[in-house]
This record gives sequence, C-alpha cells and structure tokens, in this order.
Amino acid sequence: MIHDRDIKIMRELRRNSRSSLASIAKKTGIPLSTIYDRIKTKEIELIKKHTSILDFPKLGYNIRAKVLLRIWDTEQFQKFAVQHPNINSVFKLNSEYNFMIDCIFRYMSEMQELTAEIDKFGVRKQQTHFVSEEIARENFMN
Repeated sequence: MIHDRDIKIMRELRRNSRSSLASIAKKTGIPLSTIYDRIKTKEIELIKKHTSILDFPKLGYNIRAKVLLRIWDTEQFQKFAVQHPNINSVFKLNSEYNFMIDCIFRYMSEMQELTAEIDKFGVRKQQTHFVSEEIARENFMN
C-alpha cells in the first residue's frame, strides 16, 4: 500500500510535474530530502513517464475518436497499435470488445487509412465515437 506522503507528492507532480522540490515541500509539509528520495524510488516502481498534456486542436489535430474493436489477431494488432502515429492510447478490454484505441487526426482521410489498416487484423466488431469536446483530461489525483 502506498503511504500518505507519497500520495501527497504524486498529487503535486500530477498538478505540475515541473514543480521544484522546494515548492512541493512547501505545499506538502514534507522535507525536501524525503521528497527527492521518494520521487527517485517511485520513478522505478510507479511513475511511468513525465510528460506534457497537449492541446491537440491548437496543433491542427481536430479529429479525435475512441474506437472500440473486437479483433481476431490480437497479438499482431497490439504490435501495430502501439507504434502507429495516430493512435494515442491503446487499452485492452474484457467485454464484447477486446480493445479501445484513442486516435487523433488532422484529416478524415487519415482516419479512413487507419480503419483500412485495422481491417487487416480481422475486425469482428467495431464502434467509433468521435469526441466533440474535451471537458477534462488527466484529472485523477490532481
């Protein structure tokens, strides 16, 4: 189980991963040296990656879709999905669909090309949901 002070530190990192250790220490009341040690430890066992959350439409990527898939060739599809440049996230599911992918595009033609590529893996069932507005993202523990 994770310690309360670790949760406080992780919460501050979720708010702003570029916060200084001194700033985190001031906000949490945890000594700076402890924060440094805890972050180094958690980078090995808990923190997957430090990253930035981008505003995709401001970069010209105005089409976002969540696609539910039931695929025959799951192993090959996974290999394909994790390296495809338009697929932002891949989730394995335990329902009537076995994958959900989060896709981001500039043009609908890119979406059509991806769909044609995915068909090669034996799509049994597919459901596409286009995101019309992003309300909140990455808010947990923030």
